[in-house]
Amino acid sequence: MLRHPYSHGFQGELSYTLGNSIDLVSDAERSSEKQGGSGSYITNAWNPAQSRGVSDFDTRHLITANGSYLLPFGRGQAFGAHVNRLTDLLIGGWQAASVLRWTSGLPFSLTEGGFTTDWEIASYGIQTGKFKATKVYNPGNVPNVFGTALASQITGSISGGPLERLPYPGEAGQRNNFRRDGYFGADASLAKPFKITESQLLRFGWEVFNLSNSVRFNAVSGSLVSGTFGNYTSTLTTSRRMQFSLRYSF
Repeated sequence: MLRHPYSHGFQGELSYTLGNSIDLVSDAERSSEKQGGSGSYITNAWNPAQSRGVSDFDTRHLITANGSYLLPFGRGQAFGAHVNRLTDLLIGGWQAASVLRWTSGLPFSLTEGGFTTDWEIASYGIQTGKFKATKVYNPGNVPNVFGTALASQITGSISGGPLERLPYPGEAGQRNNFRRDGYFGADASLAKPFKITESQLLRFGWEVFNLSNSVRFNAVSGSLVSGTFGNYTSTLTTSRRMQFSLRYSF
């Protein structure tokens, strides 16, 4: 972590975290698909170690940053140090702040679309060739984790082809061996206090969430027998939003 204490109107922090979370399941075993669980359960109760893999929430790399800066305008500042009170009221005292968070890709699995080993829980597919997940936009601007060409090769080989196969009875498959999008978010704000009297203060604020309007996709259609195989189905982020506030303190 790097920390800059308040000086010349600025203060901030920058941190980096390296992590690796491994487990057999990432949801409580008392949960089930019918109760709205994540679907991350032990598939083969006779050999739980088959489900060992990185956690559903494993975040290998994480960068966070935050900071605030008192803009150098108005009385006593670098610009406009001797302006009149009315001008100072308009340009002085503005403070900008921002928070940023970025993570590397989050894990996901490919499922068989059936119940080869467990009547309730589907097993995962087994990778037999080298290929990686990468975001590709298919015709119609549909985001896919593999792209049409590679996705067709994968689903076309599930009966024992060169890339991926369905699990045999007794196999749990490979869990969380692929990575989708990670999270990215940058929020910012601009605020200014207006002092009315010694005990009264009016504070204006403008906040922007997802400042860059970035899109990061979440879960994918991972069933090897799905007609929408590899399509992203939701997002980790929401579109840019703004809000204004006016607060009176006394």
